[in-house]
Amino acid sequence: MSRLSLLAAVLALLVTPVHAQDEKAAGLEAGAIALIDQMDWNAATVVEVVLSEHNYSPRDLVLERNKPYILRLNNVGAISHDMVGGSFFGGIAIKMAQNRGGRIVTPVLRSIYVKSRQQMEIWFVPVRAGTYTFFCSLGDHREEGMEGEIQIK
Repeated sequence: MSRLSLLAAVLALLVTPVHAQDEKAAGLEAGAIALIDQMDWNAATVVEVVLSEHNYSPRDLVLERNKPYILRLNNVGAISHDMVGGSFFGGIAIKMAQNRGGRIVTPVLRSIYVKSRQQMEIWFVPVRAGTYTFFCSLGDHREEGMEGEIQIK
């Protein structure tokens, strides 16, 4: 590819119009980043949910908007579990997810997988009031009752 062709390709990418949906997503992400940055994470409330065979304990949580939280998922079970948050993850500003093996800094989550005898933490700030369900999507765990509810006030 010649230099002129390469330059033309780069310029085409730079002038590609941004769609309204992209702008909206960028605005939401920028707002979440600003909210995350202003939080005092030393004052975050730690909420522990214990995962075991076909159970979350507690299975119902009540959280407050615009407060920092660390949700610690502690799998004491003999098998792996996950937490699929559905719309819950869309209603929070996420700082990161971490365990003793490392961390992921991401504004978007769909589910969290926790191996047997492991923990995972989600650092976040609830931003949208509402009632959200969560469940384990592995095997028949949900059908066996492994689901719960998070209320954000």
